[in-house]
Amino acid sequence: MTRSRKRSKDSKPKQIRATPKRVCASCHTRKSPKWRRGPDGEKTLCLHCGDHWEKLERHKKGAEAEGSSTNIKAPE
Repeated sequence: MTRSRKRSKDSKPKQIRATPKRVCASCHTRKSPKWRRGPDGEKTLCLHCGDHWEKLERHKKGAEAEGSSTNIKAPE
């Protein structure tokens, strides 16, 4: 048994929010189980590209930290 609800004249129909159509900034895929932060901001990379980008960033930061902590001077 189903009931039908009647809307009054003043009530507005519910607006359905469309989920944003995401596209990976790197590989241009449209489907991903999770969206990751990338160089362009939050949720701009798919899961795979986001993991890869994060790994590159960690490696880059690690190399910068190593270079600044060693105080070896070149011979004059």
